[in-house]
Amino acid sequence: MTGMQRSYLRSLANSIPAIFQIGKNGLEPNSIRQFDEALEARELVKASVMRNSPLTAREAAERLAVELGADVIQVLGNLLYCTGNQKRTRLYNFSKKPSRYKALAAVRFHWKSGHARTCFQADIPCILVSCRNAPSRA
Repeated sequence: MTGMQRSYLRSLANSIPAIFQIGKNGLEPNSIRQFDEALEARELVKASVMRNSPLTAREAAERLAVELGADVIQVLGNLLYCTGNQKRTRLYNFSKKPSRYKALAAVRFHWKSGHARTCFQADIPCILVSCRNAPSRA
C-alpha cells in the first residue's frame, strides 16, 4: 500500500467512530474473531486501546496484522486504524498506478454525457460537473 493510499484511508477514518475497544483482557481469541467480523462488515475499522490494557496500541496493531492479515493504516495515541488486506478489500480498490492518486483532483472530460468528471480516486463514484463548451463526439 502506498503513502497516498494510506493518506486517503486515514482521511476516511477520521470521520468514523471507534467501534472496537481493547480492554484489560487484551486481545483474546474471541475479541480477535469479533475484530475480523468488523473488518469483513466495514473494511475500515477504528479501534481504541483502553488505559488498563496490557497492550499498547502499536502492539495490538502488530498482533492484529499478523493474526488477521489486516493492513495497519495508522497508530495514533491510543487509536489504531486497520483495513482488511488487499485480497479481501472491496470498497477501496487501488488497482491503478499510485501516480494517479493526486492530492488535487484530475478533471477528465466525459464525451458521451458532455460533462467533465472530477475524480479524486479511480474507483470511487465521480462528481459530475457541467461543462458548457463540450465538443461533440465525432
